Amino acid sequence: MYVCRWNDNTAVTIAFNYYTHFPVGTVRRFSRAVKKHVDVAEPNIIRQYNKYMGGVDVMDKINRRRMLPETHPRRCGAPPFAPVSHCAKAKDC
Repeated sequence: MYVCRWNDNTAVTIAFNYYTHFPVGTVRRFSRAVKKHVDVAEPNIIRQYNKYMGGVDVMDKINRRRMLPETHPRRCGAPPFAPVSHCAKAKDC
């Protein structure tokens, strides 16, 4: 099991049993300190995660926000057809 922690906008911790951080690639990010785009080293494990996850994270975020009644006190939950429409929205993102 290989565990990697990478600081992007927030700290990301990922565990895989197949990928490691080699080969290390580069990705362009905006640096507020220099106020321009810079190249940042990106581990292979992060690149593979971003490549294959697609809209799964977006769908999880939508479902969490939609299904929790405490975010909208008057709402007790979503109607039964709501997750299908959210899946379509997540696929388009």
